Formats: sequence, structure tokens, C-alpha cells
Amino acid sequence: VLDIIQKMHSSVVMVNVIYQDGSEGFGTGFIVADGNYALTAAHVIKEAKTVTLSLPSGENVVCKIEMAGQCLVKQTGSGIEKICEVDVGILRLENKFSSVNAVELDRDVAKTGEDVLFIGYPGGGLNRIEKLLFNPIPLVTKGIVSGLLRTSFSDETFEYYFWVDRPSFSGNSGSPVFRVNTGKVTGIITAAPYMPKKILYEDKEHDIYLPDGYAIAFG
Repeated sequence: VLDIIQKMHSSVVMVNVIYQDGSEGFGTGFIVADGNYALTAAHVIKEAKTVTLSLPSGENVVCKIEMAGQCLVKQTGSGIEKICEVDVGILRLENKFSSVNAVELDRDVAKTGEDVLFIGYPGGGLNRIEKLLFNPIPLVTKGIVSGLLRTSFSDETFEYYFWVDRPSFSGNSGSPVFRVNTGKVTGIITAAPYMPKKILYEDKEHDIYLPDGYAIAFG
């Protein structure tokens, strides 16, 4: 586990957002594709005017939004019907970080009871002691997969969510969830316990509210 954490710490970045209305927000992302791209939760970067990624070292990189959520659709007798919107955002970095590890994505689904951990910037990664403000640092949370919910739309198209038996907080959205046995990313934190998440189940949308102490991730 320590080897995974040491390797992945440098791949996890804080996502700083200025929205179209001038308000500010933050979340977590992680570097993929040889350092040219980053993934995060789509709801973190929707309606963003600017997006900047930062490391604890203070290094910052501006990026552009390649995708902020993607609709899955199906053909019906009356036309095209929206099925759901995947809470995944893709960012293209204008410049690479000077030193960073790109994560490897795991195509296999994590199993119930499997050990996982997620790394992110809850609370925006801000640490204050009186008037001192320290650089944001990524925090590690370890738990297990408590349960899975999978919805299939075709033989090749499906979505699944899984619950982790540890809480996530504002700022953890977009945090990568790693499988301890492979060291690869199996999901992205998408909602905290107090945050409802719409999912599609048996062709109907449902609001899912988590019990205290659990996080939900999109796989």
C-alpha cells in the first residue's frame, strides 16, 4: 500500500476552477496519458471559465476542457433518448508538469469486499494554523468496496457505481480510487454522503443518498 501511495501522490492534482459567473470552486483530478491529460468529475468543471491544476510543490498548469460529462443515448421509435450522463471530465494540459506520474486505468471492475484507497483534496486541501497557510496536500483514505450497482444498456455499454466504506468530502470529487491489489485506478469519487446522485436503474432515474460514512464512485 505504501508503494502505491508514494507513486500515486505525484499523479493527483488539485483542480482550481473559476466559473462563468465569477465564483470559485475546487476538486481533485489525476494525470493520465503520459502527462498530457487529466481526469476529474464532470460536475467540478462544468460551466468553468478557467481550470488550473496544482501540485503541493506550488507548480500550476492551465488546462482546457475536452469533455465535461458525456450522454449515453439509445435509439427509440420516436428518436434518440438520453439514458444518463457520465460524471467524468477530461482536461487537456497546456503544458506538462515538470515531475509527475501518469496513472494506469484498470479495465476490470472492483469486487465487493476488495481493498481500495482514494487520494484527494477535501476542503480544497487548505491547511491553516492561525495566520499560516500551507500548500495544499493530497490526503489518503483507505477502505473497502461495500457494494456495486451496475446498469447495462447493451452488450458493450454499461455504467456502474460502487460504494466505499469511508466518507468523502467537498473537494474529493474527482479523486481517483485505486485497487490495492493492482495499484490501478478503478473509479472516480463522484458524490459525498450528503450529496444526492442520480442514477439510472431499470429505465428510471433514482436519487441515491448515501448513509453517513460512505463515498460513492463511478467506475
